Amino acid sequence: MQHLTLLTFTLLAFVGFAQRTPNEVEAGTFKRFEIGISASPEICYRTLLNNDGSENSTSIINYRNENETVKLGYTAGLDLGYNFNERLGFQTGIQYANRGFSTKKIDIAGSLMDPVVPESFKYNYNYHYLEIPAKVNFSFGENQIRLTTSAGLSSAFLIKQSRTYIGYYKDTTTRQVFISNDAYNRFNLFATISAGLEMRFNPIMSIKVEPTFRYGLLKITDTPVSGHWYSGGVNVSYLVRF
Repeated sequence: MQHLTLLTFTLLAFVGFAQRTPNEVEAGTFKRFEIGISASPEICYRTLLNNDGSENSTSIINYRNENETVKLGYTAGLDLGYNFNERLGFQTGIQYANRGFSTKKIDIAGSLMDPVVPESFKYNYNYHYLEIPAKVNFSFGENQIRLTTSAGLSSAFLIKQSRTYIGYYKDTTTRQVFISNDAYNRFNLFATISAGLEMRFNPIMSIKVEPTFRYGLLKITDTPVSGHWYSGGVNVSYLVRF
């Protein structure tokens, strides 16, 4: 609830500071609608929660925190926007996201004597979401390069789970993908906040580069040990206005 309250005040602050600058309107170059594509490589991980307060759950959390680490994920998709004025806009669209975590490498004793056995291995746990974002964009300045920031929420629907086994041999690496059926909740809400730069090549085309942080507001599962997703990365968007 605290996250939603903070996000609400952030959005209201953006609206309050969105004063019109008439330069583009007077020049007849202001465009209200925009469409684009975006992609964000991200470092993904999770928090863990002890839902039942038991010592067993605490032991599981301690074990997992010692043996799990971040993984590389991504968010990519189609963006649709409406600009209220030169500084304030609303954006939605549809995105595909890969979130999750990884185990640390586990060394295998005896692998030097048997070339069939890898020297070490790990697992990447992948959770694939289809997301519908709703966020407010705010830009500063009137030059070709402008400061930009945004905040919003994404409705996320879990559509696939998998884990990838990675075996590390002396001269090669092998991968195998397995479908998972973990009892993870099918719906989540991600709070998203970003700040970066926008380069406007002309009144129609622009590129945004924004370091972005995402946090899952809802629990991953309803089991004794649960948690929340979070990730950070750099979102790159190409937008066309009309």
